[in-house]
Amino acid sequence: MKLMALPEALKDAEEAIKVDPNFVKAYIRKANVLHSMREYTRALEALQAAETVDTANAHASEIHAQELKTQQALFSQRAGETEEQTLERAMRDPEVAVKL
Repeated sequence: MKLMALPEALKDAEEAIKVDPNFVKAYIRKANVLHSMREYTRALEALQAAETVDTANAHASEIHAQELKTQQALFSQRAGETEEQTLERAMRDPEVAVKL
C-alpha cells in the first residue's frame, strides 16, 4: 500500500483473510486499501466484517476511527449529488436493483 500498488495490496489483504478468516488486521488493511481506492461502501463492509471477527474488541477503537473516516468521505463524495445521480447510483447496487 505504501507503494500505492492498491490492486496488489487489496489482493494481499484478501489472501490474508482466506488464510486466516479471524485475522482482524487483514480486514482493517483491506478497508484502508478500499478507502484509498475511493471504494467507500466496500471499505465499510470490510470494517463490518472486522467488527464481527474482533470478538475481544481488541481493535474496536481502530475500527471505529476508520469507519468514521470512511463515512465522512462517503458523505463528502455524495454531497453534491442530484436526485437523479443518487437514483442512478442506487440502481447500480445489486441489492437495490433486485428489489425494484
